[in-house]
Amino acid sequence: MRFTICLLMLSLAVLAPSSLLAGNWPQLRGPHGNGTAEAKNLPTELNPEKTLRWKVALPGHSAATPAIWGDRIFLMAPDGGDIYLLELDANGKEQWRRQLGGGNQKLGWNGKNNLTTPSPATDGQHVWALAGSGDLWCFDFAGKEVWHKNLFEEFGAYETGFGVGFSPLLYQGALYIPFLHQKESFILALDAKSGDLKWKSPRVTDAEEESKDAYSTACVVEYPDRAEIVICGADLANAYDAQTGKEVWRHGDINPKDNKTLRIVVSPVTDGQRIVVSSAKGGPVHAIAAGAKGDVTSGKPHLWTCNKDTPDVPTPAMHDGLVYMLRETGVMTVLDATTGEPAYHERVASRAGAFSPSPVVADGKVYLASEGGAVVVLAAGREFKKLGENELGELIMATPVVAGDAVYIRGEKHLYCFANP
Repeated sequence: MRFTICLLMLSLAVLAPSSLLAGNWPQLRGPHGNGTAEAKNLPTELNPEKTLRWKVALPGHSAATPAIWGDRIFLMAPDGGDIYLLELDANGKEQWRRQLGGGNQKLGWNGKNNLTTPSPATDGQHVWALAGSGDLWCFDFAGKEVWHKNLFEEFGAYETGFGVGFSPLLYQGALYIPFLHQKESFILALDAKSGDLKWKSPRVTDAEEESKDAYSTACVVEYPDRAEIVICGADLANAYDAQTGKEVWRHGDINPKDNKTLRIVVSPVTDGQRIVVSSAKGGPVHAIAAGAKGDVTSGKPHLWTCNKDTPDVPTPAMHDGLVYMLRETGVMTVLDATTGEPAYHERVASRAGAFSPSPVVADGKVYLASEGGAVVVLAAGREFKKLGENELGELIMATPVVAGDAVYIRGEKHLYCFANP
């Protein structure tokens, strides 16, 4: 039986049982890496007057999501020009902060990215954090440094138009880092306990111009006897053997045929049977069957392609045979994961601003947030039903997080915790 975990969580020796992960959000896309979690008794609406448990002021803006384990909340934050990893308790009270570097700056033409964009990850004993300066750190839960290195000093400068957009990915004792940029591209596997290099594999593509840049985070498909790391960027999706770094399969022509220069932001996502990879700026979304080998650009492993209202930034969620695909315009398309046929295609809000955060599915609900500060809750499933819509009044770039019985929303100025009374 195949099952998946999308990398940002490290077990000490073996994969942590799902019962242990159910109440936690240890990685960018949750305990399963596909934007889903087993959290229960979550609020139907994120209403500051009715369901707000607490909110705390943050020292600065970041698009990084919190990593949550038990009563510990880890998040990246700038404070002036300095870059920090913070630990908060279950009530939002800061327990410690560790400086990861300095020189924080707005990146790209819109200034929405900065050096704190990568999300941290935790395994319940340690936490890993990457700054856009290339500084990669491992701390224990008391905030004691375990190791630190600068990836750019060791492996070369990272050159993209918007800086580092991916998050560090952790899986079964190794940490995987994709370098997809204007220079030679490759993927690194580092020993998570020490930071030592395990392997480095080249990523050969025919990408042109800005297409060489990518801002996506990898995911893993796990099989009984092996695991694959899936990367998407540079007009290519491909998979590597997690232990050896050997390429297993590749799917070219991710971008539209009439525009091969698009950079990819959306991360690959999987439910263990299918892998969904996306292009950019309204380009196609493709589904590939798990277990593929060799070049699968055409042929049976390619299951379907969707060309309508596809995302440029939000990563889809996959749950219960459905793909939840949100476009920046606020249009949600729910697809059958096997056939690619749409279950529905609806606008979730009319005046919410762009939807850059990714959708999250838990407890029969879909949680959405917009740059304009809107937070929307839909019913999960094949029929469109809006359960709630509220305004928080501040920029939101980070994806919602669910853990325990609560939903966490990171705004430009505050971290919000919503729960039923």
